[in-house]
Amino acid sequence: MQLFQMSHHFAQVLLERKADVIFLDCTKAFNRLPHDVIVNSLRKHGVDGCLLALFSDYLKDRSQRVMVDGFFSGEREVKSGVPQASILGRVLFTVAVDGLSGVVSSKVLQCADDIVLYRKVNSEADFVALQKDLDSLMKWCWTAAST
Repeated sequence: MQLFQMSHHFAQVLLERKADVIFLDCTKAFNRLPHDVIVNSLRKHGVDGCLLALFSDYLKDRSQRVMVDGFFSGEREVKSGVPQASILGRVLFTVAVDGLSGVVSSKVLQCADDIVLYRKVNSEADFVALQKDLDSLMKWCWTAAST
């Protein structure tokens, strides 16, 4: 769906021949988002009671270990991230970063950890606004990661 939306928006912008587009791939974003941020975001979206507890339990109290040549490492607690191989992991991540578009004035398209930020550029003020949006996005990410 994001590809369709991007194609539609970019076709319109290309007809006008004025736009700047920034493609962001938030590397390891699935691994770095604290569980509390995800649970609080679900709460802000109206999830509560037993369902919120179920999601919280799904994320928290996880551990991981590695096996190499038949030998296991010690277990380590996992305090952040969502299970990447699951559909639920993508949904939880998307809900948690839903507020991202509210901190920028440019248009935002996102699919999980892939973000497209763009705006029509008619003047130097538009370039300044785009840079301001990148700064706001960076601040939002640091705030979410440190919560």
